[in-house]
Amino acid sequence: MTCPTCRADNRHGAAFCRACGEPLAGACAACGGALAPGDRFCDACGAAAPAARRRPRRLERLRRHFPAHLARTLADTAAPLEGERKQVTVLFCNIANSMALAERLGAEQMHALLNDFFALALAEVRAYEGAINQFLGDGFMALFGAPVAQEGHERLAVLAALAIDRATAQREADLLRRHGAGLRLRMGLHTGPVVVGRVGDSARVDYTAVGDTTNLASRLQQAAEPGAILVSEAVAVRAAEVAALQRVGPLRLKGRSEPVAAFRVTGRRPRSPGAPGRPRPARSPFVGRERELAAVAEAFAAARGGSGRVVAVSGEAGAGKSRLVTEIRDRLGGPDVLVLEGHCVSHGTLAPYLPVLDMLRELTGTAEGDPPDVVEERVREALVRAGADAAAVPDLTALLGVADGPPREPLAADAARGRTFEALRRLLLGAGRHEVVALVVENVHWIDRISEEFLASLVDAIPAARAVLIVTYRPGYRARWLQKAPASRVALAPLGDDGGAAVVRAVAGETLPDGTVEAIVRRAEGNPFFLEELTRAITEHRDLGIHLELPDTVHEVLTARIDRLSGEAKRLLQTAAVLGRAAPLRVLGELGDDRHGLDRPLRELRRAELLYERADGDEILCVFKHALVQEAARASLLAARRQGLHAAAAGVLERLYAARLDAVDDRLAYHWSMAGDSDRAVRHLSRLADRAARWYAHADAVAALGQALAHLDRTPESADRERRRLRLSLRQAQSLHFLGSFDEILALLLPLRATAERLGDPALTGELHVRLGRTYDVLGDHARAVESARIAIDAARRCGDDAIAGKAYFVLAYVGYWSGHPREGVEHGRRAIALLEPGGERWWLGQAHWVVALNLIILGDLHGALAAGARAQAIAEAIGDRRLLSSVAWSTGAIHALTGEWETAVARCRRALELAPDPLSRAVAEGVLGAVHVERGDHAVALPLLESAVRQLEHFRLRQTAGWFLTLLAEARLFSGDVEGARGAATAGLEMTLAVAHRHGAAWAHRTLARIADAAGKPADADAHYRAACETFASIDARFEQARTHLEIGEAAAIAGRLDAGRAALDETRRLAAGLAFGRYADRLARLAAAVAPEGADAP
Repeated sequence: MTCPTCRADNRHGAAFCRACGEPLAGACAACGGALAPGDRFCDACGAAAPAARRRPRRLERLRRHFPAHLARTLADTAAPLEGERKQVTVLFCNIANSMALAERLGAEQMHALLNDFFALALAEVRAYEGAINQFLGDGFMALFGAPVAQEGHERLAVLAALAIDRATAQREADLLRRHGAGLRLRMGLHTGPVVVGRVGDSARVDYTAVGDTTNLASRLQQAAEPGAILVSEAVAVRAAEVAALQRVGPLRLKGRSEPVAAFRVTGRRPRSPGAPGRPRPARSPFVGRERELAAVAEAFAAARGGSGRVVAVSGEAGAGKSRLVTEIRDRLGGPDVLVLEGHCVSHGTLAPYLPVLDMLRELTGTAEGDPPDVVEERVREALVRAGADAAAVPDLTALLGVADGPPREPLAADAARGRTFEALRRLLLGAGRHEVVALVVENVHWIDRISEEFLASLVDAIPAARAVLIVTYRPGYRARWLQKAPASRVALAPLGDDGGAAVVRAVAGETLPDGTVEAIVRRAEGNPFFLEELTRAITEHRDLGIHLELPDTVHEVLTARIDRLSGEAKRLLQTAAVLGRAAPLRVLGELGDDRHGLDRPLRELRRAELLYERADGDEILCVFKHALVQEAARASLLAARRQGLHAAAAGVLERLYAARLDAVDDRLAYHWSMAGDSDRAVRHLSRLADRAARWYAHADAVAALGQALAHLDRTPESADRERRRLRLSLRQAQSLHFLGSFDEILALLLPLRATAERLGDPALTGELHVRLGRTYDVLGDHARAVESARIAIDAARRCGDDAIAGKAYFVLAYVGYWSGHPREGVEHGRRAIALLEPGGERWWLGQAHWVVALNLIILGDLHGALAAGARAQAIAEAIGDRRLLSSVAWSTGAIHALTGEWETAVARCRRALELAPDPLSRAVAEGVLGAVHVERGDHAVALPLLESAVRQLEHFRLRQTAGWFLTLLAEARLFSGDVEGARGAATAGLEMTLAVAHRHGAAWAHRTLARIADAAGKPADADAHYRAACETFASIDARFEQARTHLEIGEAAAIAGRLDAGRAALDETRRLAAGLAFGRYADRLARLAAAVAPEGADAP
């Protein structure tokens, strides 16, 4: 049993705490119901509690260890003694001439003088809500803002110092008469964070503030001249409204490495008193938002007419975003409106689909923990109501975590992601077939990546639906997907003075003096939440008969309100704050240590309007009214206490969700991380990353694995730790690859080569070098790519793993494509196929067939390339991998462009762009689509596609692909009339491809530069570039492109009248094109033959 006063553990059934003597929970003699300490009557049957339980034992115990005034404060407020973080102002005061006085007066007379002084000082400190926590011989230390938090504690402390100084001066004559001596005081004040609580042992306990704030206040007091009050700059900034200040320059203080800015308090500034307030209504008026509400109403009207809209609501914390959403639901809702809400939370950025799941559960009427058959049936019913395909049931139930089905092929889940997006769109928007559907996603500045991608896909469908998508976020959040949406942007500006005054008066519940209202409005700066909280603080304190200065920060207001709670309510609030913005009631119940349950503290918190309860399926959530309330409550806890609560919360979640831990992996990862339990944190972060990668949320996967690696560093060194690090890093590298972050992959993996060698695990060594080889390959470092692949092959042989060897040969095949060795590329690709086919690595097998197709394109075997592409496509369709499908689509599109099948080519490349699941794939698909349009002669269409692709690929540092697309961009510019722009792009493309030994790309660049030189009337330069292009194409056995180049050379020679050269080029073209799919160029060959035929002779 835990003592509610000091948190000490006691035996079960104990009546009083063994540590502090406080009464513990007892039982009613009449009905057996629980009785809490201090209860006068049983709340179950109304019987009177035993008198002994009502004795003020807390005060008695506190008086044993604390001064009487501080004991009463602690007893009245239930302030915790075990330690808390607080913002306080510390005041040190001592008698400057105490040694001389003691020598002159003697011990007895000095003792009497000190008693008079301390009584005088104590009265003034208490008058300004401070507490003298320590008497220090000839002085004292006082705290403002502790043990009970106070608004404006800096100003109260300065006013107390002035009052002590003034009272001492007023008593000067009396002190001289009684003691024959006057007093000269020194005072120093500083404000900042401290840990407050009791220190000592059972023999003596002091309540004090520990931290640098205390030390600096003491040093300022020591530096003050007799009769002076010195304050730090932090105090001066907050106290300038109540005190006259004089800068005394930076001071060199003992123990401080840097000079400290200080100010002397020279007097008090006049201020206007306020007036008492009365209780406030539960809800303040909705004012000053007519324009914003009208914009939303317009969006609803458009949606009713079948033209959906997006409404983006931005505003600072407390600006009223959630309140606007409430008003939208209340005012614009109706029988024809279905409102679905999703909520993003700060610790949920790694949890895929978090807000989407909220909406999905609300729409289907399901909750976490429902039986799988119930979930499946309700999802099916929702799909039917929406007119959507019931075939999507497995994807949606898998998303809800109750029907994952058999394991998916590696990387195949991106296909399910596409199907899931489509199913979600149809389900959510289909709900508006007979009514308007309003989809509300709050706090998207905390959204997870996959949910953000889903919203991006959703906005494309909104205009054609009877739907309104409302998103709220804080300033600073930027989303490209919002830019393309037909969005009404609603920025919640601060309320005007009139609107702010209306809020203040409504919350206060009566007419406040104009000066008080104006002061609140001025301090709140138009933030509705600040207005409400500031007003509540004023009215609540006035109810207690205490006059307060206005608080400087809402944090101070909130901590002051929290400290006025009962001990059990405050502890419950702090526990809920650790759990998050919305704390499950059953988890709170499991964490609670009060035998009488949560009813009473929850009622108190509801009355204080700090928490409210909300149903979420079968779960009851205790929701903080505002994020700032949660932050203030959580910040008050010491680190050790927070860690303990996080660990306890994780334990409760593991027990409650033992059968379905995947449903709470995000919360478990968060709580174990915050609890400092690295092993468990790694476990759940790893599971969370798997889940993110399955749904193609690779940015989330990278983030989760990064956190897992950081936690792994905190575990003891061992071979197992290094093995886990290597595996986690390889998984992170895989996701980084899909994001195009290749430099990050090298920085991550290169240091691990020595680790792999030290572990002596050939399988891990092989996987590491496959990934390194793949990365070097795409960056154009072919020598290192080959070296890494050979190391992987050797490792695979040592451990007998054909799959690793197959992956390594795939790397070599891709190197062959980029480096100009396509025949070797085909050979390595077919070797990879032979090694991969017997195993289960279907994705890698599809990649191997695809890379064979790429190498055959260079060799000019277009029919063979199409056949290899078809085999890759069959595998991609079987495993449902969108990336592989996209790659096959653009490569076959390029083949059809070479053969002149324009409609098929464009359609295939557009399909590739639609299928592309990540930025890298999209950039490549976009570039190839641009290339097809260049081949077709649609240069205006090609330009923006190629410019975008080059920009993205240069960002990824993929120079070989970027160089090729730069060359194609040059061709588009040339035929659009921009000769100089074309020359610049082609020159850059040549330099880039030569730098990475991409000979195919370099040959293409030479050919383009030849065309540019020819257009500029520089035949010699054109000949040189054509010659370089032919030689390079010949060196890599690229017969198709070699034939196309000779055809251009012949056409240029014919135009220049060099018929012999034209005939030679024609013959070479025919020789090279023999047996190739060169039919697209038959007409050009015929025209060239006619142009170069001898006079009077027929064209051959």
